[in-house]
Amino acid sequence: MNRRNFIKLSAAGMAYTTIAMLGTKEKAVAAPPDKSIFAPDSIKNGKFINPNGDEAIICGYPVSWWDRHYGLPLHIHYGPRIKENTQAFRQVFKNLYPKGEIRFAAKANPHPAVFKLLVEENEGIDVASPNEAEGALMAGADPRHLDVNGNAKTDDFIRMAMSKDMVIISDSLEEFALIGRLARQGKHKPRVLQRLSGFSMTNVTAAGSFTCGEWTKFGMNIQDINEFIAMLDKYPHIDFQGFHVHIGSPIATLDPYKTVAAKLVEFSQILAAKGRPCKMINLGGGYPVNYVNKMQWNAMLARIQKGYEAYIKGDQSKLWVWENSPAGFQDELTGKINFENWTGERFYSDYPKEKMLEAVLKSDLNVNGKSIPFLKALKDIGEPTMVIEPGRSLVEDSGVTLSRVGQMKKVAGIHDLIALEAGVVSFGDALGHEIPMNKWALATGLKNIDKDSFNAFIAGQLCFTGDMPSRYKVQLQRKPVRGDVLMTRDTGAYDPQFYAANTNAFPRPARVLVLEDGSVEFIKKKDTLEEIYSL
Repeated sequence: MNRRNFIKLSAAGMAYTTIAMLGTKEKAVAAPPDKSIFAPDSIKNGKFINPNGDEAIICGYPVSWWDRHYGLPLHIHYGPRIKENTQAFRQVFKNLYPKGEIRFAAKANPHPAVFKLLVEENEGIDVASPNEAEGALMAGADPRHLDVNGNAKTDDFIRMAMSKDMVIISDSLEEFALIGRLARQGKHKPRVLQRLSGFSMTNVTAAGSFTCGEWTKFGMNIQDINEFIAMLDKYPHIDFQGFHVHIGSPIATLDPYKTVAAKLVEFSQILAAKGRPCKMINLGGGYPVNYVNKMQWNAMLARIQKGYEAYIKGDQSKLWVWENSPAGFQDELTGKINFENWTGERFYSDYPKEKMLEAVLKSDLNVNGKSIPFLKALKDIGEPTMVIEPGRSLVEDSGVTLSRVGQMKKVAGIHDLIALEAGVVSFGDALGHEIPMNKWALATGLKNIDKDSFNAFIAGQLCFTGDMPSRYKVQLQRKPVRGDVLMTRDTGAYDPQFYAANTNAFPRPARVLVLEDGSVEFIKKKDTLEEIYSL
């Protein structure tokens, strides 16, 4: 393991061990809009960030208002964008395959206030813990539209799912047998899908986010499919529905979905040959979000390559990635560098969000060596319900994070560094993934523009070296000064909560949800000193 990955994993572990899982005794209630400040006209064509004044207006309120009422750093989520994204996925199903269903991947933003937005759109939730399930029920979700995932479910969680008729996604042969025993004991007949893995694919996404390969803790290896189908008759207390695969996240190219979909069709055919119709297939999530456009993506790759090549020749001034790294041009397993092959996560896709679902449904699959349209293949196996589990693609671009500039300095003698009054544990993607360059922008002093853009790395305020919210240089319109506010776009998924921690006894920031009328609802209040040190 290289030093960079060690730091990332160590930081993640530290974050998990320091998380303060404090229950709240009061329910979040939406505060009415501040009519003296709220500017609905600043939100146009779905764009809720308006940078046209001297300070940005976010969700109808200026940055100074957010700072004054909630403090910084602050995570803001715009509810209408979540609904808009959900409706776009639903429309694809209406147009192409009406038997499609959506389960929001709760882990992307697990809170009843967010779940409620999905419930209002008549969609379900994909849950991986009893608390996520309870949160979905609190939001009014139909338990029959909750899918229970996870590779180490407790007996109590399985019993809870059975008692409320949730769909259980079995993770292994052993867990399938356990579900059968618990179903017999409780006199239930739960609906169950079997999760699959063991697919041989390369360069799908970053290794740590690829969840259906041969080396993964999730799912049953597809080599065991015949053994699995042969054992189904031993479990009459299970209503077996079909198969589930989650490739990983994000998946920026079409081929991995086509590969997995073809196998699900083939396995459904084997199932049918045994007299068992496939009732449901679940293609999981991973639908990508475009953090940059195609031109920006290509320019980013060119900067990384040119910067690294200049560094090899002794010129460090053109580097764009922290620690002289070639980033995704270096294979994580072999260490080899190939500028013709980007192996890391892709920040741009030709098929963002619902367009990937549309492309998958319209694609031709290679099923048993023959090309067949996916929609025809679905019809041939009996038109099963097709479930997807989008998470990031529903909530990522609904979020923006505000943080204050603390210090400016030079590193390696020549590179600029901005130190925030915030830590990387408030930017989960920087721990588990990489963050592209242009998610960052100034949110204050916008009328001041330097002749040349200002390029710098972004560091946090925590006491460990891996505290780097951006290992790529970001481009700003001017050099910031102490007290300026930076905004980070596309932080609606994972960033605010996945690694949230009280590292160095700093409070976890507030998280708020803004509704269409300007009402603001707390998702999480900023920690108090008493909460940080409470038992």
